[in-house]
Amino acid sequence: MPTRERPTWIELDYTAAAHNIRRLCAIAGVPVMAVVKANAYG
Repeated sequence: MPTRERPTWIELDYTAAAHNIRRLCAIAGVPVMAVVKANAYG
């Protein structure tokens, strides 16, 4: 099967992301691990 390559990028507001992660950790009360996945499968 041929691979289809498409230009991909991410724009991230690091300040907002850091704030959201800190809030998530505080609310969850347990360790949190982020995962970045490709192709939106699984």
